[in-house]
Amino acid sequence: MSAAQQIRPKLAFYDVLDKPGGASVDDALARADRALEQHRGLALAEMSRLIRALELGAQSRRDQDAANVFQQSLDVLNLAGLYHPSICRVANSLCDLAERMKAAGRWDWPSVGVHVSSMRLLTDRADNSDPAVASVLRGLAEVVARFPEPGASPARQA
Repeated sequence: MSAAQQIRPKLAFYDVLDKPGGASVDDALARADRALEQHRGLALAEMSRLIRALELGAQSRRDQDAANVFQQSLDVLNLAGLYHPSICRVANSLCDLAERMKAAGRWDWPSVGVHVSSMRLLTDRADNSDPAVASVLRGLAEVVARFPEPGASPARQA
């Protein structure tokens, strides 16, 4: 019986790493920041459009609008994560709220509305360390906490 032999191919990636030159980490990050900055206006306009759609849904209070809340807030979260940290956190809270309400079988439009209003309120406050932002986020956490976590046992919810 012959012994098994392990063969490790040399990857082309290692050749690239071994070559002198290239970009430093700082240069690569600066290029990435510039590339992201080119998309800021379009991303913020799309984020504003999505927030407006959430506002309209919260006003209409239709079942079909409720079905879209999670995806729309996730889309806001994805854009805001790059350009607006405080709105990103509100959108994340709204995603959590939507999941909890759906799992509880109890939809509460005023809770959605306060999240959407918070997004508008924080449009000019991107800094998460701002005390006003922290206060808004604490209030939203209290709203979300009124609904049990999906899959949580009744003993854990107490």
